[in-house]
Amino acid sequence: VEQVKSSGEMFEFCRHILKFYATLVSESRIKGTSALVSRAIRYILAHLYEPLKVQDVAAQLHMNPQAFCRLFTAETGWNPSSYIEERKLEEARSCLRHGMSITETADALGYCSPQQFSLRFKKRIGLTPGEWRGTQDLI
Repeated sequence: VEQVKSSGEMFEFCRHILKFYATLVSESRIKGTSALVSRAIRYILAHLYEPLKVQDVAAQLHMNPQAFCRLFTAETGWNPSSYIEERKLEEARSCLRHGMSITETADALGYCSPQQFSLRFKKRIGLTPGEWRGTQDLI
């Protein structure tokens, strides 16, 4: 991390860490879930840096989106859309903590605009990304 010189390098570093993590979990089933839901979670984690919809995940599993939603919710207690959003916002907090701008973070995580990202962040976290960053120590 100390060797990162630009926000672009930080983005690539974060992306590398995320892909490494996804690889680590790819061989194992996620505790308490079926093989299908484990695959869905791994897919979500590996594609956080892209626009990602429930339909995309269901298609990867060759499932009807409604059936996938029922299965995912039954096994995890999370609606798949909420799960994707929560994972993206966890990653966003990491990016912001590491000095990425709000615009860079929104772009990196596949949000349509920084405004959309800020609205979703505030709705879920209770603070705007800028306000939240002000409460954190940058790494």
